[in-house]
Amino acid sequence: MKTESKHTPGPWTFDEKETDGRMMPYIRAGEPMPGAKSGRSVCCATMTGYSEWRANARLIAAAPDMRDALHGMMLACYGVLNSCKDSHNNIPEKYRLDASAALLAASKALDKAEGK
Repeated sequence: MKTESKHTPGPWTFDEKETDGRMMPYIRAGEPMPGAKSGRSVCCATMTGYSEWRANARLIAAAPDMRDALHGMMLACYGVLNSCKDSHNNIPEKYRLDASAALLAASKALDKAEGK
C-alpha cells in the first residue's frame, strides 16, 4: 500500500529565521550540513499574519509523519476488516460502513497529497 514518495524526505521540522528584521517561519528537512544550524529549507511562508505563518509551517512540517501514520492506519484497518469478514467476530454494519468511509477519505487525501 505504501507508495514511493516524490516529496523531500523527512523528517521535516519547523524553524524560524530573522530576515530583514522580521521572523520568518521555514520548514527544514534532514540533518544540518556541516557548519549549518539546520537542514535544508523545504519552503518558507510568505503570507501575512505571523500566527497563521507559524500554524501553517508546523502543519506542513508534520505532513510526512502524518502521511506515514495514515498509511499505517489504513493497513491496520484493512487488516481488521478482512480478518473479521470471514470469522464469527463480525463487525456491526455501522462500524464497517464508518471504516469503509474513513478508508475512502484517507485514500483520497493521500492521492491528493501525491498528485494523483
